[in-house]
Amino acid sequence: MILHQGKWGILQINGGELLPDMVRYEENRLLQYHGIRLVYNCDVTRCGGEPDRVVQEFLETLSQG
Repeated sequence: MILHQGKWGILQINGGELLPDMVRYEENRLLQYHGIRLVYNCDVTRCGGEPDRVVQEFLETLSQG
């Protein structure tokens, strides 16, 4: 969970197990209800290979929302 420019977001790293879309939708909806503007999902391989780029993309996306 990250606070950036007054906006809350979650950078979630997926390690292979994927939740069904409906479960993910309900989870994201609940988070948004509590003020979390963004849940940004990233594959563990990409996060390990280019962590700076992943964080930069997350922060840019959060800033736009």
